[in-house]
Amino acid sequence: MIIGLILHYSSLNKAGIVIDENSVRYQFSSEEWKGESELRCGMRVYFDLNSANRIIKIYKPKVIT
Repeated sequence: MIIGLILHYSSLNKAGIVIDENSVRYQFSSEEWKGESELRCGMRVYFDLNSANRIIKIYKPKVIT
């Protein structure tokens, strides 16, 4: 699990970019989104990567401390 921030999201293209705490950027599609709310820029999220460093799951944390 990695903590990140949605840097960009296009509802038209159903794709976006997440940036992690080390400033590494990852592309994602709305298919990876597992949250109930709508995606928006600036939203803090958790995400998981596969062995090829591609996002496989992205979701909003209940609480980030």
